[in-house]
Amino acid sequence: LKKHGSSSTYILVLFVSVTSLATISFDRMMGVVRPFHQHLKKWKSLTIIIIIWVSSATMAVPWAVYRVYTVHIWKDLTQTICGEKDKIHIWWTVGIIVLTWLPL
Repeated sequence: LKKHGSSSTYILVLFVSVTSLATISFDRMMGVVRPFHQHLKKWKSLTIIIIIWVSSATMAVPWAVYRVYTVHIWKDLTQTICGEKDKIHIWWTVGIIVLTWLPL
């Protein structure tokens, strides 16, 4: 039976991916709207990357805290099920707002 990575890692990668795509889209939009604007310098780009990773890691913490793993041992199979505690629905709402509505 293969062991897969934790779901909080998947959430972290999801947040980083979506935030990075939103940042790239914003930069491309600025290139179209203001074609002569000053492009980002290397240190500004690194700062934005660090901010994306730190904010995404901070947002992914609740998924690491509120996850529940249950192991069912059957006759010929060991099954691991990932579930969520009660308060995680609040963080799903926050995640959706931050990842979809805020970038708009």
